[in-house]
Amino acid sequence: MQTLLTHCSMVGYGEIRYRDDASFYGWIGQTSSAPSSLQYALQSIPHPRLLSVTIAHTDELLQVLQTFLHPREPAHV
Repeated sequence: MQTLLTHCSMVGYGEIRYRDDASFYGWIGQTSSAPSSLQYALQSIPHPRLLSVTIAHTDELLQVLQTFLHPREPAHV
Protein backbone atom coordinates (compact mmCIF):
# COMPACT_ATOMS: atom_id res chain seq x y z
CA MET A 1 0.00 0.00 0.00
CA GLN A 2 2.85 2.38 0.80
CA THR A 3 4.29 1.90 -2.70
CA LEU A 4 0.90 2.50 -4.27
CA LEU A 5 0.45 5.69 -2.26
CA THR A 6 3.78 7.05 -3.51
CA HIS A 7 2.57 6.72 -7.11
CA CYS A 8 -1.09 7.74 -6.80
CA SER A 9 -2.72 11.01 -5.87
CA MET A 10 -5.48 9.15 -3.99
CA VAL A 11 -6.25 5.53 -3.07
CA GLY A 12 -9.69 4.45 -1.92
CA TYR A 13 -11.26 1.26 -0.68
CA GLY A 14 -14.93 0.88 0.09
CA GLU A 15 -16.48 -2.10 1.78
CA ILE A 16 -20.22 -2.59 1.38
CA ARG A 17 -21.98 -3.90 4.47
CA TYR A 18 -25.66 -4.59 4.02
CA ARG A 19 -27.98 -4.09 6.95
CA ASP A 20 -28.40 -7.81 7.18
CA ASP A 21 -25.26 -9.46 5.82
CA ALA A 22 -26.32 -12.78 7.27
CA SER A 23 -29.49 -13.13 5.23
CA PHE A 24 -27.95 -11.57 2.08
CA TYR A 25 -25.18 -14.17 2.00
CA GLY A 26 -27.31 -17.03 3.33
CA TRP A 27 -25.69 -17.13 6.76
CA ILE A 28 -28.96 -17.42 8.62
CA GLY A 29 -28.35 -17.10 12.35
CA GLN A 30 -24.82 -15.75 11.91
CA THR A 31 -24.11 -12.05 12.00
CA SER A 32 -20.82 -10.24 11.69
CA SER A 33 -20.44 -6.49 12.03
CA ALA A 34 -16.65 -6.66 12.20
CA PRO A 35 -14.69 -5.21 9.28
CA SER A 36 -12.87 -7.56 6.94
CA SER A 37 -9.18 -8.18 7.55
CA LEU A 38 -8.33 -5.91 4.59
CA GLN A 39 -10.53 -3.10 5.90
CA TYR A 40 -9.02 -3.49 9.36
CA ALA A 41 -5.47 -3.33 7.97
CA LEU A 42 -6.21 -0.27 5.81
CA GLN A 43 -7.79 1.60 8.71
CA SER A 44 -4.52 1.30 10.61
CA ILE A 45 -2.55 3.16 7.91
CA PRO A 46 -2.49 6.89 8.65
CA HIS A 47 -2.07 8.57 5.28
CA PRO A 48 -3.81 11.72 3.99
CA ARG A 49 -4.33 10.20 0.52
CA LEU A 50 -5.83 6.91 1.70
CA LEU A 51 -9.58 6.68 2.19
CA SER A 52 -11.01 3.48 3.62
CA VAL A 53 -14.75 3.40 4.30
CA THR A 54 -17.56 1.04 5.15
CA ILE A 55 -20.81 1.71 3.33
CA ALA A 56 -23.92 0.48 5.11
CA HIS A 57 -26.65 2.31 3.19
CA THR A 58 -27.09 3.40 -0.42
CA ASP A 59 -27.64 6.99 0.65
CA GLU A 60 -24.01 7.08 1.89
CA LEU A 61 -22.58 6.49 -1.59
CA LEU A 62 -22.77 10.11 -2.76
CA GLN A 63 -21.02 11.40 0.37
CA VAL A 64 -18.29 8.76 0.06
CA LEU A 65 -17.66 9.65 -3.59
CA GLN A 66 -17.58 13.37 -2.81
CA THR A 67 -15.10 12.77 0.00
CA PHE A 68 -12.88 10.64 -2.22
CA LEU A 69 -12.93 13.08 -5.14
CA HIS A 70 -12.30 16.19 -3.02
CA PRO A 71 -8.54 16.85 -2.96
CA ARG A 72 -7.05 16.80 0.55
CA GLU A 73 -3.52 17.85 -0.34
CA PRO A 74 -1.68 18.77 -3.54
CA ALA A 75 -0.66 15.70 -5.48
CA HIS A 76 3.08 15.28 -6.00
CA VAL A 77 3.24 12.21 -8.19
